[in-house]
Amino acid sequence: MAINWFLIMNIASQNVTDIDRMFMGGGGVSVIPALLLITVVWFFGFKAVARYMERKEMVDLSWKKWVASVTMMSVLSVPLYATQTTKFIRNVKCQSTLQLKEKIEVRDKYPYGASSEPMSYMEYNLIQSDYGLPKLPVEADSIRFSYLYDGFLPDHSIVVEYVVPYGCQLDVYEQDDGNHYQRQQVDEFPKYKRVRYEEGLY
Repeated sequence: MAINWFLIMNIASQNVTDIDRMFMGGGGVSVIPALLLITVVWFFGFKAVARYMERKEMVDLSWKKWVASVTMMSVLSVPLYATQTTKFIRNVKCQSTLQLKEKIEVRDKYPYGASSEPMSYMEYNLIQSDYGLPKLPVEADSIRFSYLYDGFLPDHSIVVEYVVPYGCQLDVYEQDDGNHYQRQQVDEFPKYKRVRYEEGLY
């Protein structure tokens, strides 16, 4: 069963964006068992047909010829697997984007901005750059944010709250130069830590 999975994923990745690749590590993982199942069924089906034909003296396949045939068919199947993987990734991205929009409330009146319901780390990364939000540790979960801005002046404020496993090491700090401030508070619980990050311009 000589499917080259690295080659499949490489071909698929040529047709997806960085966001798509992120989903390959999240929602896209479930496509691999499906592709493997299809490959296994095809493999044993091919094997059964080849043995039947050999018993009926329709064809005489030596071991080397049989392996060569399977390898050739596997290589020819790579574009099909890559195409289906790409389609799956795009479908996951589309569905997840729609679900993410439902978690974000955008304010169209003063003070302008947006806030969110709890999100996963993957969802947060999709909108992090849109609102200039800070990067979070990969262990972060149940992430909420609030982003408010003046609309005329550069004044703005950002609040991000999330939880991490208890073993995750985070710093507590507060910086304020009279114009720009940053602070991070960490509350510890038996199994997790709750983090509150604040940043803004006066």
